[in-house]
Amino acid sequence: QDPWFLYLPFNAQHAPLEAPQAYLDRFPTITDPKRKLFAAMLSAMDDAVGRVLATVRDRGQEENTLIFFIADNGGPTQSTTSRNGPLRGYKMNTYEGGPRVPFLVQWKGRLPAGQTYDMPVMNLDVTPTILAATGHPIDAAAHLDGVDLVPVLSGKAEGRPHETMFWRFGQQWAVRNGDWKLVVSKGGSGRPELYDLAADVGEQQDHAASEPGRVAELQKLYDGWNAEQAEPTVRDSKPKKQERKKKQREEEKKQRKKEQREKAAGAAAESAS
Repeated sequence: QDPWFLYLPFNAQHAPLEAPQAYLDRFPTITDPKRKLFAAMLSAMDDAVGRVLATVRDRGQEENTLIFFIADNGGPTQSTTSRNGPLRGYKMNTYEGGPRVPFLVQWKGRLPAGQTYDMPVMNLDVTPTILAATGHPIDAAAHLDGVDLVPVLSGKAEGRPHETMFWRFGQQWAVRNGDWKLVVSKGGSGRPELYDLAADVGEQQDHAASEPGRVAELQKLYDGWNAEQAEPTVRDSKPKKQERKKKQREEEKKQRKKEQREKAAGAAAESAS
């Protein structure tokens, strides 16, 4: 009788990769050890999600329960051999392989089943969607970045929930307006790159040189948004790590020179005596 909210953050399929033997045995044809573990962990999570949904169904609450299934980031391809293709990039960068994730919604009897919604949405839409679905007004003073998705997912509204979207992770960032995306990411050129995601979701054809006006427009959008944000709490450690290594090499070089001078001075003293 009482309204309830459940947040269930599965660890799978996160590193470290491990799974019960019974799940590993489900995939005898996969020979790569990490891929086999990855598949086994996914299968175990699928069973666990199934048990949650079965409980909701057995209690007759499917038509009264709004369910979201969302990932938090793309796969970290190096550590878990996960594959984000056809997307470029991986966890912790701003190419599509980082922030673009599965996003499934179920509300039996309220939202049409088996449909695909192609417009970009985000995890921050969950809060206002739940508030609206449960009849709670959204306080404008809260300045929520998300929007209520029920109107567009039910087909009662058209258009994009978000005309412009922003990402920032350390010194990496991206802005998407419509289908155009301006991005600075690890593994890239180090300068803003421009991609048409409608034609090139894999971010292979950089249009920055041929579309300077669009680059300037998107850069202005990002700069305006970024100016409203707090300083990043996560910064790329690679430059600092490289700087530390450089200083270490310089100190080691100085130490070697000092030892050489002391050795030469000792040899000269021996000769003099």
